[in-house]
Amino acid sequence: MAAVDQYIHHVPGRLRIKSPVLKRNELEAKAVQKLLVDQKGILHSAVNTLTGSILIYYDGSAVQAHWIVGLLKQRGYLKASVPVYPAALSFQQPVTSARDVLVKALVETLLERFAAVLIRAVL
Repeated sequence: MAAVDQYIHHVPGRLRIKSPVLKRNELEAKAVQKLLVDQKGILHSAVNTLTGSILIYYDGSAVQAHWIVGLLKQRGYLKASVPVYPAALSFQQPVTSARDVLVKALVETLLERFAAVLIRAVL
């Protein structure tokens, strides 16, 4: 299986985007942070320049994920054809606060990492 150089992982209230533009590029990392912090409905974002990924927490009642993705595509951080990977396990309740978004994201991240460990153990 070939490595994916960019992708979008989405659950309501949280986007994880991997872009080669951000990998080992502190200048672009700061630029995308500034871009996102200025947007209504973005609660928090964090860029990891080692992996080239950005984690975005947003208020779904103020902004939609497809709008954020469109903004990043427009600014050149993503190609138009980037695949979107939905979460295998997600909560069905609407997000009501930033705390809910962060707790949900933490649980989902832990589940993702646990699944990755299991897959590596099997392989």
